[in-house]
Amino acid sequence: MAEAEKPFMPTHNEYVFVERHALQDNIILCDAKCGILLGFGALTLLWCLDKLLALSGNGAERHLMSFATLEELLYVFAILALLVTVAFAWRVIRPRIQHSQDHIYWGSKVFTQPKTDFTIAIQKADPDVLATDMLHHLHVLAGICREKFANFEHAIIAAQCAAGFVFLAVCVRITANLVQAG
Repeated sequence: MAEAEKPFMPTHNEYVFVERHALQDNIILCDAKCGILLGFGALTLLWCLDKLLALSGNGAERHLMSFATLEELLYVFAILALLVTVAFAWRVIRPRIQHSQDHIYWGSKVFTQPKTDFTIAIQKADPDVLATDMLHHLHVLAGICREKFANFEHAIIAAQCAAGFVFLAVCVRITANLVQAG
């Protein structure tokens, strides 16, 4: 009979290492997705603004009045939704540095010392203090991750609304063209 395998029992250090990488990977992934969404949202916002200006400024090209007004209104809603999208996407990718005087934050006093003083300070640091600093860092990263994904979710919802408004505006334009041709 085979000997029963021992259950996986990670050490605290292994947990901190894995969790830090998981949080950092999620933060990087969210930033990348939101960077794309921010760029796409900003370009679509400019396109919608251009469409709205063209619709409201060119009376000769206006279709039936009710269709033109509805199309303009839908673009206004799309623009508002895109402004919300861009705002929330920016909130995701903007820096969130939390200053602290520990052994993790790169701006703390220990990191601003000359190289030899820094090395000595880290080597002499109490292991319990280092462990506490690492756990504090995990907590900070988890908070950043939660905030990023909450903002990303709001940005996605707003982008979906904007896409719906643009789609409806294009449908209104097509319908107006068909009615006018018809």
